[in-house]
Amino acid sequence: PALLKVADDGDLNQQMFGHAVAEGEELFFGFKCIRNKLVSSSDIDEEPILHVILEDDSGKTFRQVLPLTLNTLFEEMRKEDEYASMNTATAELKCSAQEGVVGSAVKFTYEVDLSGLSAIKGRRSSVGSDDVKGLPIVYTIICDGDWILGGKVQGLVDRNSDSGKFKLDFVGIPTQSGLIERWPEIMLVYDASDFGGGKPMTLPPITIHSRYPELFRSLAYTHHAALACTTLLEV
Repeated sequence: PALLKVADDGDLNQQMFGHAVAEGEELFFGFKCIRNKLVSSSDIDEEPILHVILEDDSGKTFRQVLPLTLNTLFEEMRKEDEYASMNTATAELKCSAQEGVVGSAVKFTYEVDLSGLSAIKGRRSSVGSDDVKGLPIVYTIICDGDWILGGKVQGLVDRNSDSGKFKLDFVGIPTQSGLIERWPEIMLVYDASDFGGGKPMTLPPITIHSRYPELFRSLAYTHHAALACTTLLEV
C-alpha cells in the first residue's frame, strides 16, 4: 500500500531463496516497513496484496496473489493522525509474563509520553484566559473485574524529565482463569487545585492513546501443597 514502503534492509526473507517447500507446508514472510509521510492515512482505500513466485524442480514458476489484512495497523495510523492535533499523551502497557496462575501477582509497567501535550490555556469562569502550561498532572490506574491492582496506582506525575516520558510500575492479580483481554487503564487529568486562587477553571481533557499486550493466559489454581508439624507451646 502507498502508506507503507519496505525499508532498505526490510526484506527479512533472504534465507527463503532456494529453500525447498513440501506440499502443505506453511510459510511465513516478514518485511520491515516504514511509513510514507507523503500519504495520509485517510486516503487508504486499496486492498494490500503480496505477490509470491514459487518455482518447482522443472523450473516452472507459479505466482501466488495473497491478500493482506492490515486493517488493524491502518486504524492505528488513523488514530495517530487524529490524535496528533489534540491534547494527547501516549501510553504503552508492558506485562512481565504472558501467562500466570489465578491469585499470583504479575508485574506491569506503563510507559507514558507527554511530549504530545499542547500548550494549555486554562479558562477561568469569570476572568480572562491564563497560560497554565506546566500544571500538575494526576494519574490514576483502574481496572474492573479481571485484575486486582496493587502498588502506587494513583499520584502526581513527575514532570521534571525534559523528554516528557516516565514509567509507572505496579502489580496486578488475575481474578479468573481463561484468556484475559481487558487490561488496567490509565487516566490523566490536570490538577488546578493550587492554581488561580481557588477560582473554578475549565481545563481541556487529556486524550490518551494506549497500547496493550494482545492477551494474558490465566491458569486455574489446581492444587495447594502444605506442610503441617507439631509444636510445643509453653503455658
